[in-house]
Amino acid sequence: MREENREISIRRLCQILEVPRSSFYYAPYRRKAPEVDEGLARRIWELIQEYPAYGIRKVWAVLRYRLGIFVNRKKVARIMKLKGWTMKQRRPRMRPRVRGSRSVAERSNERWATDVTHIYCGSDGWCHLPLVIDCGDRE
Repeated sequence: MREENREISIRRLCQILEVPRSSFYYAPYRRKAPEVDEGLARRIWELIQEYPAYGIRKVWAVLRYRLGIFVNRKKVARIMKLKGWTMKQRRPRMRPRVRGSRSVAERSNERWATDVTHIYCGSDGWCHLPLVIDCGDRE
């Protein structure tokens, strides 16, 4: 910077403004827009039209093994994502919890319940203890 024919160094200027010199020289990195291979994109679009249920992995497999086009799976995924050809992922639903109600039996020997538990037996390792109960008299 020049002021009245005096030159101020960048170092001195950064000291005055209390700014690190690295901030003065900082230039953010700008990414280029990803380029799309239109020939490959056209082949992928044809496959999607022929097999609408196919996802990225299946489309890639057909390109590679049936059509003999050796292309990276990530490139196929990138093209499909940029063109908006991917389907929205369905989240797996959790199974509803079954509320354990007490098993009711009118009389003895009508309904039985079982369970297996594991017990550590020291040097012998683990033992399996099967339990059986009569739901009629809880014995």
